[in-house]
Amino acid sequence: VAVGALAVGLSEESKPADDRTIDSRPAAASTNASPSAEASEAEEALSAQLAAVAADEDGVLSAYVERFMADYDAGIDPDSSYRFSDLGISAEELTAKLRVGLSFEVEAVDVYGDKAWVEAKVSSKSFSEQADVFAARLAGAALNYEDAESYKAYVKEALLGAFDSVKARSKSSLVVVDRDESGWSFSPDDVASLLGGAWCGR
Repeated sequence: VAVGALAVGLSEESKPADDRTIDSRPAAASTNASPSAEASEAEEALSAQLAAVAADEDGVLSAYVERFMADYDAGIDPDSSYRFSDLGISAEELTAKLRVGLSFEVEAVDVYGDKAWVEAKVSSKSFSEQADVFAARLAGAALNYEDAESYKAYVKEALLGAFDSVKARSKSSLVVVDRDESGWSFSPDDVASLLGGAWCGR
């Protein structure tokens, strides 16, 4: 089983599929904006939601990591590369690495009726950069292991350990959020898209 594909796949094949379109801002934004109190209310609610994700409150971040891992594993041919499940990597183990340096910031909010255009910044470690460190650690390592299980244990250690050499980087994205009866909140797909862009984007 090749592991080079795993290193590349972590930065490419794991990119989230997101074909959603972003609604255009109203043309008269500068004059028709809702009162700043509404924007402040939206910013406060959305910031609190993202803070809970970063803190993994009630396992919410772990759930997104588990979803990410499942999507990745589903797209991998087990005959050509290892999956997370093959290496025995749990969502809790990967979440512990991805939580380091993870933060969110709502940079700007424009509210028009029941829609808000939200500029959100995510600071996170990236699989794109981790994959480079991971690949370097694997180069030639298979020659040192005659036992497949021992080698898989090394690959797991190298994959998770590579995150320790990667610094968090920031990426900003525009998200359109709808207000419902409970107020302002990002949808699960919104949060998954923000995280996926930070984890997999170059």
